[in-house]
Amino acid sequence: MNKKILTIIFLIILFITFIFLSPHKHELLIKEVSSPKEFLLSTNEKFCINDLDFFDSRYSDKNKKYASRINISEDEAFIIGNLTNYWAKNILSGRKVVIQSGDIIYNKQSYKDKFKNSAFFIKEGIVVNKEQFEKLLKTIDTKKYVIVDIDSDIEYPVSRLNAQNIKNFVVIRQSH
Repeated sequence: MNKKILTIIFLIILFITFIFLSPHKHELLIKEVSSPKEFLLSTNEKFCINDLDFFDSRYSDKNKKYASRINISEDEAFIIGNLTNYWAKNILSGRKVVIQSGDIIYNKQSYKDKFKNSAFFIKEGIVVNKEQFEKLLKTIDTKKYVIVDIDSDIEYPVSRLNAQNIKNFVVIRQSH
């Protein structure tokens, strides 16, 4: 009888020791999403996922090149770049995550995998998920979007010139 009790106590101690000494994944908080691949963590460290490509949220030569390859306008590429930023911010801002093998894991999901399956991922200048991209493209009418100067609260039509002349801006649907 004493041997049984000692064995049970030993197993309980062993189990408790295992729980406390086993490595736990260290959760961090995403403080800021700078871009769909650049993040500021709660430790004030910057984290970057290098193998993600997408349209820029500013007018750029890359946007112009990719837009011509997939037969969309530069304005549409600019809007999609901004929507990509909003998508990443909505998913990760303020979220507890684990950094693992160059990826961000949240709710046991890989951010990198989720991004690569989204309408926004581009590989070698080509949209990967064409079906999702086509759905997104159908919702974009450049005349329905505006650039809002955050400093003056003035709305401007989407254009390269307006985006280059405004330092702090957001791109939103005009109806909003």
